[in-house]
Amino acid sequence: MARFRFKLQPLLDHRKRLEGEKQRALAVIERRRIDIEDQIRAMQRRIVENKAELGRNLVGSVDTSAIRSQAAMSMQLDARIRRLVAVLAEIYRRADHARGELLLARTRVKAIERLRDRRYEQWRLAETKRETAALDELGAMNRAIR
Repeated sequence: MARFRFKLQPLLDHRKRLEGEKQRALAVIERRRIDIEDQIRAMQRRIVENKAELGRNLVGSVDTSAIRSQAAMSMQLDARIRRLVAVLAEIYRRADHARGELLLARTRVKAIERLRDRRYEQWRLAETKRETAALDELGAMNRAIR
């Protein structure tokens, strides 16, 4: 029996490789996003803990240098969070762009896959017709011999 050969298979393989590259690029961006969000959450927890400790230090004898250093640390953490939020905004923009590229790559793969499926169906119908014609011819030859 004949085998189906899709002439555009190398193009389909190439487009699938490109799609995989786009998926990996998006995954790298997403990993970076998750890391930055984790850093921001950790810094926010440290600010909350620092404020709680500051509240405890305001009871009884007050050490102004400790309070000053805790306030300075909170301000530094807040400044770092603001910088990370700016970086995070850029990462979100890059992720949106990467998702768009991935969607385009996936659409290109799907287009070739649909073409392959249509061509396969056409080939299968043609093969069925050839086999039916061959069987009809064998049947006619068999009747002619009898």
